[in-house]
Amino acid sequence: MKRTRIKKIVTALAVAIFSGAIGTAALAQDWRGPHPLANTDHYLDRHPEVAAQLQQHPGLVDNSRYVASHPGLHEFLARHPVARTEWKSHPYRYMNRETKYDQNH
Repeated sequence: MKRTRIKKIVTALAVAIFSGAIGTAALAQDWRGPHPLANTDHYLDRHPEVAAQLQQHPGLVDNSRYVASHPGLHEFLARHPVARTEWKSHPYRYMNRETKYDQNH
């Protein structure tokens, strides 16, 4: 009985991990048109003040008052859900990737 219970727990954990891995991969590829970093780079190039602020404090992207005070940023996040999800989930990592993208493109 104890072995069966352990097998069920291990199986459930494996399924959860596998599902999470597939979901993450699907999210990373779920865009049409330019890559989310290209969209972000284009937006930040057109809004240097916002770019400088977010470069120093990437977590501002998750601050509703900050986003509301920058209507262009609010609109950008609404129009680019993949970029929004990645940016809000990992703001520092996303800004670091955007900086590298900017340097290479």
